[in-house]
Amino acid sequence: MFANFFNSFDRWASRRVWFFYLPLFLVMLFLFYQMVGNEGHMSLFSGINLGIHEMGHLLVCFREGTFCSAGGSLLQIFAPVLSVFILLRGSEFFGVPFCGLWLASNFYEISVYMADARAMDLPLVSVGGGDVAHDWNVIFGNLGLLSFDQFVAHTIEFLAFLLAASAIFLYAYMLYRMRKLSL
Repeated sequence: MFANFFNSFDRWASRRVWFFYLPLFLVMLFLFYQMVGNEGHMSLFSGINLGIHEMGHLLVCFREGTFCSAGGSLLQIFAPVLSVFILLRGSEFFGVPFCGLWLASNFYEISVYMADARAMDLPLVSVGGGDVAHDWNVIFGNLGLLSFDQFVAHTIEFLAFLLAASAIFLYAYMLYRMRKLSL
């Protein structure tokens, strides 16, 4: 899989100038800093992540309960993953690590929401108003895992960090490889 990715990337990159892709790398470093540098893990992605999260509820809330509560977080994860496949079809290789960083931002924000499952201190948003349920309180409660909210949240946060760091590393490696091809 990686060999195929890099073979296609090499063919594509041989016709491009590597330093034109450097500004996006700097943006990614800034976004990474935003995500890991503050407790709420807010970043430039946060607004779109919230919109996608709420859309997820609208798409699956034909059934109440756990599935409806999970719909927001599931769409938050699905959107960047789907974007990777769309970008790969169009040979937009530098979008892949960018989407990896976007996915990591979703995991960071979901981990904050998970960690709040018992305390329920976060302000909640609802499309259309009405009674608002705390998604992860409902999910963990229905699964009998409410007492594990902190453990699960910290595990997801750690995985988000690994994913974000991997996305940064992949982008840097792609820049290096592209520069090497231009020599």
